[in-house]
Amino acid sequence: MRDNSKTTDADNIKETDYKNAENGVVHGSLDELQAQLESLAKQLEEERLLNAEKTAMMEKTLAETERLSLYLQNTTFALMQERQSAHALAERERLLNQWVEKVNSSLNITHILKYLTKQMAKFFKVSRCGIVFLQGNKFQVVEFCEDEHGRNLEYNLLKRDEFFFRILRCKRPLQFEEINREYSNHFLDDVFSFLSVPLLLRNEVLGLIYLQDCSRHNDWQDNDIQLLQAISYPLMTAIERARLFKKSHERTKQAELLNSLTSQIRSSLNLKDILSRTVNELGFAVKVSRCLLFMNGHISEEFCATGVPNIAGQCKHLILDKLNTKDIYATIIIENLISTENLQKLNDEEKQELINSGARSALATPLFAQGELRGWIVFQSLFPRTWTEDEVTFVESAASQVIVAMTQSEIYEQLNAYQGRLSRELKQAARVQSSLIGGDILNTSMNISVLYKPHSNVSGDFYWVSELSPDVVGVLIGDVSGKGPAAALLTGYILGQFNAIIENSSLAWAPEKVISFLCDSLLAQSNNSDFYATAWYGVFNLHTGELAYTNAGHLKPYVIKDGKATMLSADEPTGVPLGLIDPRDLEAYYQRQTIQLSPKDKLILFTDGFMEQTLISPSNNNEDWMLDSLQSMTDKSVKQITEGLNQQLNKRVGDSEVTDDRLLLCIEQKEFKLEAVDMTNYQNCDNYIKALIDDCKIHGLSEQSGLILRLGLTEAFANVAQYGVRNSGEAHVQVGYEIKDGSLKIVMIDPGKGFNWQRHKHMSIDEVSTESEGGRGIPLLKEIFDKITWNYLGNHMGLFFYW
Repeated sequence: MRDNSKTTDADNIKETDYKNAENGVVHGSLDELQAQLESLAKQLEEERLLNAEKTAMMEKTLAETERLSLYLQNTTFALMQERQSAHALAERERLLNQWVEKVNSSLNITHILKYLTKQMAKFFKVSRCGIVFLQGNKFQVVEFCEDEHGRNLEYNLLKRDEFFFRILRCKRPLQFEEINREYSNHFLDDVFSFLSVPLLLRNEVLGLIYLQDCSRHNDWQDNDIQLLQAISYPLMTAIERARLFKKSHERTKQAELLNSLTSQIRSSLNLKDILSRTVNELGFAVKVSRCLLFMNGHISEEFCATGVPNIAGQCKHLILDKLNTKDIYATIIIENLISTENLQKLNDEEKQELINSGARSALATPLFAQGELRGWIVFQSLFPRTWTEDEVTFVESAASQVIVAMTQSEIYEQLNAYQGRLSRELKQAARVQSSLIGGDILNTSMNISVLYKPHSNVSGDFYWVSELSPDVVGVLIGDVSGKGPAAALLTGYILGQFNAIIENSSLAWAPEKVISFLCDSLLAQSNNSDFYATAWYGVFNLHTGELAYTNAGHLKPYVIKDGKATMLSADEPTGVPLGLIDPRDLEAYYQRQTIQLSPKDKLILFTDGFMEQTLISPSNNNEDWMLDSLQSMTDKSVKQITEGLNQQLNKRVGDSEVTDDRLLLCIEQKEFKLEAVDMTNYQNCDNYIKALIDDCKIHGLSEQSGLILRLGLTEAFANVAQYGVRNSGEAHVQVGYEIKDGSLKIVMIDPGKGFNWQRHKHMSIDEVSTESEGGRGIPLLKEIFDKITWNYLGNHMGLFFYW
């Protein structure tokens, strides 16, 4: 094929050459021109090929650029999606952390659930979000709804919804497609999309979280389910924690209410006042429509809430006893009085009486006194009501207090009837009681001053001081509820039980165990007396200065330490009174507290007669007058403190009648010095004994008594050296003594392991075999010394000698 472009170019060159020739331009021959033309054509072809290559290269580069641009676009899009996913995940984690923090920030579960349902509804953009959880014996519902989809969803509606209980039994998440709507009649009204996640606790379904969309179909993603599951675990824990806290709070409140109720009931000995206060206090406490006492075949006392009519004059029967399903007299609980089954058990007159009363639910507790049914406490509500176990326990406890108060009132009336004849016996009882309380006050190595003024012949206040071992002193103080002979009898019982337990020294050194023992002992006697008492028991270690104590509902004592008077353990709970209620039921176990005392520190113990008496006069306010008075007595002796506080009380009371016993103990911690004596050196022991006896002679010890004392001390030192030192590897024994007018106390602490002194404590010198080489030590010491004490290990010995 001919290349037209080349011909055209050659023609153009020829034409140019002709023109140049005509113009006088000299050119070469035609061959040269032809060569030039070919050269130019060749150059043009090369340039064309080069341009074609450049064009191809440019097209290839453009294609690569387009592919790279597409790759960059895809990569950018993937990164954006990944970033959006990460952002969404971070947002979910942030929301989850925020929700969990809110869940854990409060114990008000209703407030938490309202907040949580609203936040989840907004986040998931649904019409409704709700949480259902088990509260007591029924389910509680908290639901957030958009305005146009609002409804009133209650348990009364849900319990008729079969579908609701079908999903409650499911332990995995459920969506709309997995359910059969033919069972639902309310829970899924107008719902297009549904998702539920169970609330599990110990693999048991106790509720659920659900989302409902009423406007569109929603395909729930896995991360939606995971988010609901993630919040369900802390939510269920928070619900359980709030439930336990509420239950504990209610039990504590009921215990406080029972204390207040008991105080109100027992504040009078008039039977009519007791019964009237009983129904009024119980009616307000249990929040019922009516509270009445059914005794001797009729209603004796009745409480009615505002707007509730009185039925005392119309009721002729105790209908509830016919509805009782038990064969024995026990608390009767009926949630629906007018059910067909219950009405069939009544005759026409009883049916009409029940209908006229308006009662729809009731609870009745029998009043037993010494195995005899005295009556019933009946509670009525004008609407259906579920009676909780705590309410039943509270009512039964209150009923026992009512019986005690009634019994106490009857005893009081009987005592009044025979007051003249029993006056002499009561005075004798007062003398007997005075001999029962006190203990070893004079023999202890502590300065103790006691002010004890019974309100009447006999008292409900008691105290006891006991030397548990040579350098350990136990102090008990308490106050029995009520007054008069019954309270006095209980003080004797408590002191008897206390003396029984301190015989076991290993327990007597543990205040919490002593108080628990006394509480259990009173609870065991509750069927007969049901009184209770407050008590405080402390163990003073004179050697270390430590005071260990336990409080059982008693007034907190004061301590004078470092020249300042303060309340001892002002922030600590006082504990449950003895015999009032088992502290284990309230998980309020008796606790052991300790404080370190120094010489000259003082402890002031007292009963409520020193505090409540001042409230009689309206001029006295509730200020802590005793603490203010003690601030000015920090340098006084124990006797000056007791007398000074009694004078201050008399000034505040004025001419008002004394209404309670007064008991005040002031105890001063003394320093009991010990020194080390080398028991392997007989001369050291003999010198110590000689110096001790010489010191006693200065305080009035006779020569004859000195010889007897020397014999006893020589035997004591020999026994300690033989049995307490020989096998211990230690040569020294800690010895200290204290001399008062007419008495000596010596304490010996050896490094040995001790011995079982209780096996020998009742052995006399006459029982020792004359052929035996040993065994005379303890019987001989018992013959010489007036009193011997050991700690429970047997390596601390105390010897008392009087002259």
